[in-house]
Amino acid sequence: MEPVDILKMCFSNILYFKRKELNLSQGKMAEKCCMSLRQFADIESGKRFPSSISLINFIINGEIDINKFISDIQKLGYVPKDRVKKDEK
Repeated sequence: MEPVDILKMCFSNILYFKRKELNLSQGKMAEKCCMSLRQFADIESGKRFPSSISLINFIINGEIDINKFISDIQKLGYVPKDRVKKDEK
């Protein structure tokens, strides 16, 4: 699995379950995270990964646990690019 696919899959999963936990519609969660419904739906479905600003909005306003996200991507084999380059040398 490509690193970007791991990021999108894990983040969309966390986002979906957090929205359900908060008992919010996609529209309300999008509003809470300062974005359009279309942007939110694309991110929650795994079609896109959020921009850095949107990611910060999700973490703060959407109450996303960044430690869980990091743990999930590592379990699926995500390796930071700089680490890959060092390992290849």
